[in-house]
Order: sequence, then structure tokens, then C-alpha cells
Amino acid sequence: MGQHNKKVINPETGKKVTPFELKYGMHVKEFAKNEGTTPAAIHMRVMRFGTAWQRRARPTVCEVLTGYSKRYLASKINLNYNHIAQKMHTRDGAFDVIERLRDIPDTGDFDGWLMIEHPDYQTWRYTHTIKLLESYHGPL
Repeated sequence: MGQHNKKVINPETGKKVTPFELKYGMHVKEFAKNEGTTPAAIHMRVMRFGTAWQRRARPTVCEVLTGYSKRYLASKINLNYNHIAQKMHTRDGAFDVIERLRDIPDTGDFDGWLMIEHPDYQTWRYTHTIKLLESYHGPL
């Protein structure tokens, strides 16, 4: 029997819940369904990153500059993924991608490296973004 099957008492409601449910406010199966993944993948996030809210270790340079991944940009701007990847390596190319992106309305369907529902979303996102930029350009 795994540790995730053990129940604990929720101090607010007095009901038995899983430790995951106590920490994140919903059962792992419900969390996974909302994310479109499996409960095992959610547990791997907790093991790797310490939180279920984080999808990847850190944002990519493309996500820092544009707010979106290369694959998402390729589908929205209607360009090849490799073309976007090459453009993001040059300063002028990155600005060209950003200019094209301004003409496209935001539909809110992008899943970034960190979930917006994270309790400290702004702090985490800012901290990781600064670390990434400093690793490429030196201290800011």
C-alpha cells in the first residue's frame, strides 16, 4: 500500500482525506483530470519539483520573452516550429515573433511551465524568470 492511500483528518472539516487532498485542496484524480494527465504524472511533479502546481523545472527562453512555448507560437502564428526556434536565437528574430504575436488575440489556452493556480504564482514566476535571464546575460 502506497503512502498516498493513507488518510489523515482534515482539521477544518474533521473528515478523512488523503495527504495530497489536505495540501492541495482536491483529490489527485480530480487534479489530474483538470490537467488532462494521470495521477502518477501529478505525483512525479511533487517528487521532482516539490509541488503539483509546477509543470516543468523552469521556463524556456521563449516563454520568458513571449510568455508562450515555441510549439504554441508555431500553431498560433502559423509558422514551422524549427523556424520559430531559429528566430528565437537572434535578437531581431525574437522581436519579429513578438510583433506577429501582438496581432493574435489571447485565447487563454496555453499551459505554461507553472500553473496560474499556484499560491505564490507571481513570486515563483518572477524569481525563475530572473534566474534564467541572469544565466544567459549575467546579473541584472
